[in-house]
Parts: sequence; structure tokens; C-alpha cells
Amino acid sequence: MKVSVNDVTGLPKKPWNDFLKSSLPEWVNQYGITLEQAQHLAHLYGQRAEQVLALTVQNPEYKKPIHPERPEIGAQVVFAIQKEKALHLDDVMLRRLEIGYSAHRWGESAEKASCLMAEQLGWDEPLRQQELKNYRLQLYPQISQ
Repeated sequence: MKVSVNDVTGLPKKPWNDFLKSSLPEWVNQYGITLEQAQHLAHLYGQRAEQVLALTVQNPEYKKPIHPERPEIGAQVVFAIQKEKALHLDDVMLRRLEIGYSAHRWGESAEKASCLMAEQLGWDEPLRQQELKNYRLQLYPQISQ
């Protein structure tokens, strides 16, 4: 379903509740994501969520959550790189996704996001490890290098 959107904000031109009522069930059915994931994407991206979800059609692996207890999906990492020009793990985790401010900001989520970024940006393993280290220092500045 294509909803008429404001070209500047990406927000739907129809009332928010109507947008949610029509879009969320459609996204769940069309893209095979959970209702929680659909709600998360709608609130974070508005109508631009359809651009994020389109990435899951190109690669169904992008539907997978970056942490099993959070709604963020791999497509959000890819979208941050391709459409928002993110180049660093700390940028994606702390500025593009809400997971960077949750209890699940390190470990599995950082690993998965960094692997997706490495794939998209052509990072080798030493660079991926450096990005993880830099992100960890952002999270825990009291830890010395």
C-alpha cells in the first residue's frame, strides 16, 4: 500500500492513527515481521519504514532482529548505511537505532550490526574489530584502550 506522504518529513498526509491502523497489519502480512517490529519501524521512520522494509524483499536475512529481545532488524542497519550515509558502528547504534540506549546495546546486537556493516562497507575483520572497540569506548569511556 502506498500512502501519500509529505516529501520533506516522510510523514503520512493522513492522520497518524489512520496510517497506523492501515499500515501495521499490512506490513506484518506483506513482509513477515512481527507487530512489535512494525510498530517500532512506524514510530521511528514514519512512512519511510516502507523503504526499510523493501530491503527485506531484496534480502530476507535483513528481517532478522539484531537482538532477540528487541524490535530492531538488520534492514535498519543497511538503511542507515545506504540512505543515511552512516559509516561507523557507534553512529548506527547510538544515533540511528534505539538499541544503543537499551540494556542490549552490547554483545549480540553489536556483533550482528558490525557484521552487516562489514558486509555493506567492505570492512575486513581488523576494521570490524576496531569499530567494535570504538563503539565500546563510546559506551564505557572509563575502560581504557
